[in-house]
Amino acid sequence: MINASEDFIKNYPMIFAQSRENPLGVHYWGIECGSGWFGLLEALCERVQAHVDHQKIEQVVFKQVKEKFGDLRIYYSGGDEYINAAIDMAEAFSAIVCENCGAPGVKQRLKGGWIKTVCQACISEFESRV
Repeated sequence: MINASEDFIKNYPMIFAQSRENPLGVHYWGIECGSGWFGLLEALCERVQAHVDHQKIEQVVFKQVKEKFGDLRIYYSGGDEYINAAIDMAEAFSAIVCENCGAPGVKQRLKGGWIKTVCQACISEFESRV
């Protein structure tokens, strides 16, 4: 099984700098979302780090990456208006991408009251976990 947190930490060590030995003093919970959003997160990390490197701005550090109310949420420090917009866009796109498989999805209230963005094929998989 792929450990997404470790892969992202390895590929983007500056963005996930706080994950190692807790240097920022904030507990790091890892990446708490389904693998369907990893493509969004990968594209975001690539753009963020390239912008930081090119513009020579304060390093962006992701403090928490998770699903909340069916959307991707990224809590971070550093960056500029470009970074803010890129993160806002990734979070907005997550509302139309299945968190489970990455196919087009719709935000729905599932059995048990959970709000998730899922495609039709993945609804039963999410509901079976409740």
